[in-house]
Amino acid sequence: MDRFEKYIKNNINKNPDYEPSDNLKEKIFKNVALNSHSKVSFFKKNLFKFTSCFACIALFIVVGIVLIFSTNKVEQYSAIIEIDVNPEIEMVINEKNEVISIKGLNDEGKMVILEEDLKGKNITEVLSKIIEIETNMGYLNNNLALSDMTISITNDKDDIIKKIQKTINESITSISDSKEKSLNVYYKEGKSVDSLKQYAASVDPTLTIEKISHMSYDAIIKVISDYHNEVAEINSVDLEKMYLETKKQNAIKMVENAYYNNLKTLDNTYSSLISQYDYFYNLLIDTYSKLQNEYKELTIDSDSLYQKTLKMLNDKKEEIIKQKKLIAIKKQNGEYVKLEEIILSAFEEQYKTLEVNLKVIKQNIDDVYNSVLDEASNIFKNLNDVKEKLKDVVDSITIDNILNSNEALNEYKTQQSLNFIKEYSECIEYINSVMRTRKSNLLNSDK
Repeated sequence: MDRFEKYIKNNINKNPDYEPSDNLKEKIFKNVALNSHSKVSFFKKNLFKFTSCFACIALFIVVGIVLIFSTNKVEQYSAIIEIDVNPEIEMVINEKNEVISIKGLNDEGKMVILEEDLKGKNITEVLSKIIEIETNMGYLNNNLALSDMTISITNDKDDIIKKIQKTINESITSISDSKEKSLNVYYKEGKSVDSLKQYAASVDPTLTIEKISHMSYDAIIKVISDYHNEVAEINSVDLEKMYLETKKQNAIKMVENAYYNNLKTLDNTYSSLISQYDYFYNLLIDTYSKLQNEYKELTIDSDSLYQKTLKMLNDKKEEIIKQKKLIAIKKQNGEYVKLEEIILSAFEEQYKTLEVNLKVIKQNIDDVYNSVLDEASNIFKNLNDVKEKLKDVVDSITIDNILNSNEALNEYKTQQSLNFIKEYSECIEYINSVMRTRKSNLLNSDK
């Protein structure tokens, strides 16, 4: 800018006595390539541009955040899936389709998942592994018409059930295509809310139906999932039954022991009632011990008649599966299988006989067990009758009074599992050894 232009800009409006006309201003500014409104116009235009640009950027940021959160926000949920091919398996999955717990519902189901790393895997991967194992073990086989799979999904929302069902269908289609295997999948209704609550109460004696009624649906399923993890090392339905009964008995003993300690603070006025309580309390403890010991000796011990017959039954089942595989292979090769079918028929008759024998043995054991259980129930009733007479002087005690924090409750549950596994380690190892051998024999039956 030359000096003349600076001079005009600096002095054109300095003299208060001199007000040039608009025409004069226009002329002067025109000569120096300026416009009288250029300063204002430039500011206004750029202010508008800046404001518009800022508004656009802010809008993009807001829209982006909304899109990110709406895209990534996935409804959290959990659901129970049951798979039945005779080996029955139950698992809990989350909204990411990850298996967060898994348990066999019968001995065959426990054997299928024995020592398999399935927890934390995607449902597709877990289904693929289960189908592979069950196929190799002979439970699923295209040539034997054993390719039917029944599945149930438990959740309180229909849209979630449909979503999981769609995922399972796509997974099984993919698995069938990759393994060139056809599977017939049937769906049955999952557990109702009431049956789910009863299930939760049956596996956790620290809960009551009333307490469960105040829990969320996912919290109830978590009880089931936690139980799956508790019994992960217990690979026998009979041993699991013993574990559950032990949990119930220990919960009762904990409450009664706390109540008994409170009785000791009473004076001699109540000595007679205290003596009665003491008698029934010790009798109950002895009866519970008798109950567990008899069940263990009759059902769990390796030299028990039940275990010996069960082994014979499982051995015969292996022979039947192997024979069916042999027949299928020979049929594929166009060979004569009449003799093999006669042998299979004989095996199946022997299996039926052993199955009947095992049921008779089991019924006798249940009769003895239930007899002792009734005895324990009567003693417990007498104990409560004494407590009723003392209700005005001794406060009632519940598990919640004793385990009055989540930390205490979780510690108690963990300790229950650890104590049982430690106490019955020999039984657990024996059963696991039997399961491993059975599984290996079935997996290698073609070799």
